[in-house]
Amino acid sequence: MGGLGVSFLVRRARSSWLLLACVAVTVLLTTGLTAVLWTFAVRVVPTGALSTLAAPQSRSFALSGVIDDAGQAASDSQLIRATLRAAWPGVGFQLESALWAEPIQLPSSAVSPPVSQGGPGNQGEPGGPPAPGPTITQILPASLAGISAQATLTAGQWPGPPRHGGPLPVALPAAAASRLHLTVGSVLTGTPASGGTPVSLQVTGLFKPRSPAAAYWNVDLLPASGISSQSYTVSTAGMSLAGTFVKYGPAVVNPAAFGGALTANQASWLVLPQAPAMASGNIAALAASTSAAVSHLAVSVMPDGLQVASGLPQLLAGLASTIVLTRSLFAIGALLLLLVAGAALVLAARLLASLREEESALLRARGATRWQLTRPALAEAVVLGTAASLAGVLAGTRLTGVAAGLGNLRL
Repeated sequence: MGGLGVSFLVRRARSSWLLLACVAVTVLLTTGLTAVLWTFAVRVVPTGALSTLAAPQSRSFALSGVIDDAGQAASDSQLIRATLRAAWPGVGFQLESALWAEPIQLPSSAVSPPVSQGGPGNQGEPGGPPAPGPTITQILPASLAGISAQATLTAGQWPGPPRHGGPLPVALPAAAASRLHLTVGSVLTGTPASGGTPVSLQVTGLFKPRSPAAAYWNVDLLPASGISSQSYTVSTAGMSLAGTFVKYGPAVVNPAAFGGALTANQASWLVLPQAPAMASGNIAALAASTSAAVSHLAVSVMPDGLQVASGLPQLLAGLASTIVLTRSLFAIGALLLLLVAGAALVLAARLLASLREEESALLRARGATRWQLTRPALAEAVVLGTAASLAGVLAGTRLTGVAAGLGNLRL
């Protein structure tokens, strides 16, 4: 039976070319569509995750905590870096920091009209509305790293190092300076909130944020306007007083001011991880490690831990769940496709076998063994299946690239 060679396979395939062409098209479509689903699951889904993480505000988080001095702030910065490097292997991140001094309280007048004695609804009396109390006004000096690249001077210049015996140079937000009726060159004097020697501040510049919505300003403990106003109520001698607590700042100082003129008692940090590296990594593992890092920082930094404000752990956990769901749907679609294609190929194989029953009977009558009858069918299936599969994979991956370029694909 040496005649069952290449020429025999060619003649055999030519006699059943229409059926074999249908088989090849089935394999081509199946592998092509499976390649499309696989490529979407492996490459396009992380691209959607990158789109979600592209906005800096969505992946940044702010930390703040009480410190004893600037040296402790430097140690805390090193701890934050080490913790996040362990939590995010291969993911770079930007770390900005700020030092905050004790608030300086400015002189203010109390607004407290006489209390009427007319009845239980009188202001300040039990059961009545609180009487107007004093307005407490404070300035918050701070040194924010990199602020000159994030803010624009509207007047004056950034503060230089303080001079011995002179007022402390500061730059104020333009809105805060306008509220306080301050201009460049104005000097105001206040007392630290805990008491002590009065401190004089001289305004050297006014600034406004270039982009108030930028993630950088998460390092600021005050609103973008530079003005924070809160109401408070105190009870004393049977009376209730309602006042206003107003903070202005940051009053930006030169970092050298914390060497003597000021003492740091609070620090804040901004962490901004790189979106591409985070999106291409194991997002489920990153979500778990980020949550663990946040919990660690909240209890490990002395004396009271760090306060963390961020939705990044929840965002990563949501992305991980979405990716798992999306890939599961792709896998189910691929399995259903393979099931239908398998059924079609079985039917085609049975039809092809029925067409070749007479040919097989003639070959067996001439002494062909079972292997000699099976070998041409295997060779035919391998050649046809390999060629159609390769063409399907190439067509499917190219189709995915074309489809991905048609629009902004997101999760």
